Amino acid sequence: MSTQRSFLRILAYGAAALVAVPVIVLAAMFFWPDQSLSPRAEELRSLPARVPAEQNGALYALGITAQADPYAAGLAYQAAHNAAIEARLANPNTTATVPAISSVLGSLILPGNMLDKNVCSLVDSPCLKAYQASAIQIGLLQTEHASLLQRYEQLKTYAYFQQPLTMVFESPIEFKALTQAARFALMRTALDMQAPATQERGLTRLAQEAKYWRSVLAQSESLVEKMIAASLVTQQARLASEIISTYPLAANTYAAQISAATQALSAAQLSMQWPMHSEFAMLSRLLMNPQALLQPQAPLLTSLNATRLVYKPQTTVNRVSSYFDTVLQTQSLPAKELLERQAQRTQANSFSWFSPRTLINPIGEILVSTATPNFSDYSLRMHDLDALLRLTEVQRQIVLKSVPPTEVAAFVAQLGPALHDPYTQAPLSWKADTQTLSVQAHSSKAKDRPVYEVRVAR
Repeated sequence: MSTQRSFLRILAYGAAALVAVPVIVLAAMFFWPDQSLSPRAEELRSLPARVPAEQNGALYALGITAQADPYAAGLAYQAAHNAAIEARLANPNTTATVPAISSVLGSLILPGNMLDKNVCSLVDSPCLKAYQASAIQIGLLQTEHASLLQRYEQLKTYAYFQQPLTMVFESPIEFKALTQAARFALMRTALDMQAPATQERGLTRLAQEAKYWRSVLAQSESLVEKMIAASLVTQQARLASEIISTYPLAANTYAAQISAATQALSAAQLSMQWPMHSEFAMLSRLLMNPQALLQPQAPLLTSLNATRLVYKPQTTVNRVSSYFDTVLQTQSLPAKELLERQAQRTQANSFSWFSPRTLINPIGEILVSTATPNFSDYSLRMHDLDALLRLTEVQRQIVLKSVPPTEVAAFVAQLGPALHDPYTQAPLSWKADTQTLSVQAHSSKAKDRPVYEVRVAR
């Protein structure tokens, strides 16, 4: 009988423990205090000081397709957009939504697509000859879109380019007209290369394009804008490489102009500091004030509001700030070290139900594990671009100095680390049989075209 009582007592204790454990866990979730924001999290949440609005080309770019003055239209949209975000921050129950850009700018001055995508993209194939073969079409487009092209030239006179919107997930990224105008400028350069009398004009335009988009590359806080600018700098380098091969005399005569499109990235152009910083600022706003970044009635907003009792927003932001600190340190590494770090990378923010952090802040831990992607790949994209630029600059110097094929390998080796492969820190690869220089790309975006290659024509 005593054995039976002992057994029943054990069962009772076990049952009580089964009940008590979840009660204790739920109590810990509910009563465990939210942390105060760490000094580092507070620091990361603050973005750089705003540049004077009248000097900010991003406002002009925002309104570039408006019916009236682009700058005034951009300013009006900024005010309407940011007012909606302020209303959300002030009142979680507001129905304020970010306005559609067309509601402020009016109807666009452009048709659906300014350029025929089939002309040539400069990303997948050489385009110099394709552009030149489309001279009639390009001339018609120049007339049809004269207003936009004039506005684009005005945009390039602004000193700064800084995102003017308090970015949220539905904020517009209005770059279509700008990228079309920028590609059109490259087409016009290709046409100008056909005659000696217009080559200087074409290469001067190419230099101006390089200067402008590199300034966007260095100044923009937005990760999307940084990648768009990088894509256009890539296209400029590819066209410059074709010009060097096809028109070596012009490339040498106007060396200063063409080198503007081939020089390696500066530290500010290469850096991911502000885009990463901006990503953290936006994510921290989402975690602490989800109603500010999400439209009213958004499913994620409803879910977050339903779990507020077991969600510690400031604790979560502190966790994310630690992750972003690592990201900011990593993005500043040289290409070789960054690539090695990427190869060794483990999922530091992987979610586990058995972590003590999860038990007291499950929603926050889930958000941390899903909302912090591998930002290192964006840094690798920038190093890929820098590698392509080094490759093109070396090609330019070989042609400029008329280096014989038998001496190219030695010439490339003596150029020094500033023009070496950034990933291997060794001289660029030279294939004498095909007379080509090449460098291996490493970002996920380059998987379909992992090798950048240029031919040194004779």
